[in-house]
Amino acid sequence: MKTSVMRGDPAPESPAARPDMVGSWPQRRFRLSIAMVLAVGFSVLTLVSAATVWAIGIGSAGRNTFELLTTLAAVSLENLAERTRQQLGPVESQADFIAELIASRAVTTDDPDRLIDTLRGALAATPQVTGVFFIDATFNAVQVGQMDGHISAGTGLADAQDEVVREAFNQSFARGRPYWADAILSPALGQSLITLRYPVSHADGAPAGLLVIAVSLQNLSDFLADSPTPGNSYILYDRDYVIAHEDMAGVSLEPGDRPDEPALPGVEEFNDPVLAGLRGGEDISDDFVNSLQIAGDAPLTVRTNELPPDDTEYVYLISSLDEFGARPWELVIALPGDLVGEPVERLIRAAGSSAIVIIVSVAIAFFAGKRLAGRIRTMADAARHLQSLDFAGVPPLPDSRLRELAQAASAFNTMVTGLRWFETYVPKQLVLRLMREGRYGRMLSEERLVTVLFTDICGFSRLSQDMSAGQTAELLNGHFDLLSRCIEAEGGTVDKYIGDGIMAFWGAPETQEDQAERAVRAALAIGRAVAEDNRKREAEGAPKVRVRLALHTGTVVVGNIGSASRINYTVVGDTVNVASRLDDLGRERTTATTDWVLLASASTWSRVPDGLAIGTPIGAVELRGRSGDVDVIQITELA
Repeated sequence: MKTSVMRGDPAPESPAARPDMVGSWPQRRFRLSIAMVLAVGFSVLTLVSAATVWAIGIGSAGRNTFELLTTLAAVSLENLAERTRQQLGPVESQADFIAELIASRAVTTDDPDRLIDTLRGALAATPQVTGVFFIDATFNAVQVGQMDGHISAGTGLADAQDEVVREAFNQSFARGRPYWADAILSPALGQSLITLRYPVSHADGAPAGLLVIAVSLQNLSDFLADSPTPGNSYILYDRDYVIAHEDMAGVSLEPGDRPDEPALPGVEEFNDPVLAGLRGGEDISDDFVNSLQIAGDAPLTVRTNELPPDDTEYVYLISSLDEFGARPWELVIALPGDLVGEPVERLIRAAGSSAIVIIVSVAIAFFAGKRLAGRIRTMADAARHLQSLDFAGVPPLPDSRLRELAQAASAFNTMVTGLRWFETYVPKQLVLRLMREGRYGRMLSEERLVTVLFTDICGFSRLSQDMSAGQTAELLNGHFDLLSRCIEAEGGTVDKYIGDGIMAFWGAPETQEDQAERAVRAALAIGRAVAEDNRKREAEGAPKVRVRLALHTGTVVVGNIGSASRINYTVVGDTVNVASRLDDLGRERTTATTDWVLLASASTWSRVPDGLAIGTPIGAVELRGRSGDVDVIQITELA
């Protein structure tokens, strides 16, 4: 008669003996509410930070910086840009007037006297213009210029081979619209000129000629020198070349060493330490005026530099103007530090104070949040262990001064204690599968094709008659552990332990198309494991453990079977009975030298692929307690 035994896990320790059970850590009587800490603590931090930033930032920075620098920078630079437009804007208007007359053929190079009179009138209306030139499509040229109040005029044939003239003519008509060209050097005047090039076409689209209006940079510099803008004003090109400077008349211009070098004097040609200081210093744009827009949509750049010999500080306000050249001009105003130094210092002090307050507030909030997050993270890690039913890997949660965290830790540790006891009696792998299936909370009952395995120890009563209860439990625990690993490795479900045997099945709760193949592989693995274990037992002088195994595939009722208070997920039906009777039939196939014997029905064997094992037909057998014959095959490993 088979002896019914407990499942093969070691008996769990009592709760009092486990250091990770409830009651083993020191309890704290005084605890704060986490809701109060979060609501009051973070609210106070936010209120203090916001009030401090408001008082320091708005009160000091707003009052000092934006009242002075914003107004000063905006007005000064916009005034500089506007005066530049006032100097060059009328030139564009005169060009439109002259071009309209030429396009309508009211004046042409065929009547040079009338064309000269027209150009003289335009020159008189725009004293900032140095010269006006018109070159028609056949390169007949008319020019009018003025210097020191004297106007001169002339006509002639432009040199068509002159690459400069040809390139200017072709580029202008290729663009098809008037544009300001980069500066050119006039050897006759010894000055740099900027030119407005205006391609003129007749109404029928035929080219009439190229109108060129030249403005001396000296005239532009003289105009800007009268500007009421505080500080020193400059117009630069590429930061290294000067377009307008109050000392432009004292600079002698010569052709550059490089063909691509602009026809402009370099910064180093002016004895102006303030201008030279623009190349150094520190960019502080982002500190207080990075959102200010000057001269159209151009952003404002602010630099500071201390200039020798007495380290006088200057503040440079820099913007750009892209209306009068192929590349933007830089508008620069250099203000002495005593005009803006004190507001800047107050701004820096305010910014520093605000930064310190914000850093301290953020540090405190970060520290508090990190401590709180650490406790919550510990709970989350423990919960992840529970998700996989890894109760042994769940760390005990520590106590906390926060009431809610302390209550949660105590409840969690108590729950883990109960689950560790519960794990001893419930097959964990089955529970995991049911969890993956999402079938919690409803009684399952369905027909399913499964493969059932029964195992049994041959002659267990004789084997255990001389053993004590502890030795018997130790033998069965080790045996069941050996077999269960082989079954679970192939995705099988251990249904129950019956005395010295195991009932397992494949095909539920997960559907397994290769269930018979899995079952045979598991049974063969059991055979190998038992044979290996027997070799060790023989070496130790212990008796062999011989095992019978039986497999049958058929339809069963699978689901939660039992009462409302206690149920088992199991399979029932004739398939189970057939597998059990095949296990009994194995008695006839065992000998004293047999480590294991595996019998299977034809229903199982027919589903096993070739090459997995050797099947020896036994024939149709009438099983005890069941009508009808069953074809039986004895399965052995491949040689």
